[in-house]
Amino acid sequence: MHLEWHFTPNDVELVKGLVANMGHTKIVLDRHNRNLKDEHPPVTVERLWRAMVCMRLTTMARSGPGTPLSKFQSSRPFLLGDSGVHAHADRHEFILQTIKKAEVGTHRKSIAKDLSDNFESMEKDRWLGILEQCNKLTDPHSRATESSVAGYGQKHLKGF
Repeated sequence: MHLEWHFTPNDVELVKGLVANMGHTKIVLDRHNRNLKDEHPPVTVERLWRAMVCMRLTTMARSGPGTPLSKFQSSRPFLLGDSGVHAHADRHEFILQTIKKAEVGTHRKSIAKDLSDNFESMEKDRWLGILEQCNKLTDPHSRATESSVAGYGQKHLKGF
């Protein structure tokens, strides 16, 4: 299949107008500061695990301000922090009950299964591998590097 896009000068002007109008909003400025900085802090086990949990929970779920998911993501301490998960023998059940109680996520059983399997796998030997991959993204990098890191995550993590 061959797909071809055609943009008129009017289309370009409409997009430029949208960018100009939205460029100074809080969400755009926050994302710009967070995602387009030249350097990012190192990825740690805690930051990686929290990001993984939040990414899985936001799939197909409302996550805007005031939603249960937004409250869950900003909870202090984080309700599914890596040390809390580590402390439970039945990690799957702990994760499942925590997200049920917080009323977050869709397909909670599969999310809890994927997250507990990922946690178990990383506890064995993959924290170092996935941390090494993610830390390739903390300095300016190429699209090929992003693609490589994404491929690694997709290969080694369930549900991503």
